[in-house]
Amino acid sequence: QASYQSGTIYELNIDGMNEYHIIDKLEEMTMVNNAYKIKNTSNKVVANLLIVGFTRQLKTWWDNVLTVQQQTEILYSIQTDEIGEPILDLNNEPIEDSVATLIYNITKYFIGDPTYSKDRAADQLSNLRYKKLQDFRWYKEWKEKFITGLPTLFAEKIKKKYR
Repeated sequence: QASYQSGTIYELNIDGMNEYHIIDKLEEMTMVNNAYKIKNTSNKVVANLLIVGFTRQLKTWWDNVLTVQQQTEILYSIQTDEIGEPILDLNNEPIEDSVATLIYNITKYFIGDPTYSKDRAADQLSNLRYKKLQDFRWYKEWKEKFITGLPTLFAEKIKKKYR
């Protein structure tokens, strides 16, 4: 069980990791973000703290693959609605979205389009068939274990879709 607290810079390295472990690392980044958010740290500051912790592949990606303009777009991103209008907080200020945008871009570069993996997992689950009641019980237990092993937000979306 991992524990994260604000005021700490965490080393973030994905070298040699498969897709599943990269997703775990991205979830860790989200947990670090939550620890800082509890202390009212701005989203942009948290994104910068995560970037400081990048090593090896992630550091190379940030420093050499992304342009300065792309880095700036990530760090200054804000939440928008379906038509592209900024979402405002209670003080009529745009809500920062740097960490989510950073995680999305890491996912897209190192794993591929996140919607593809979501659709692929959903197809795998929906195409499973069973012939006998005992097969159904095995399938149901296996499916529950499979969904439990998925990243939390993704698992919730899958559960909602099949309810």
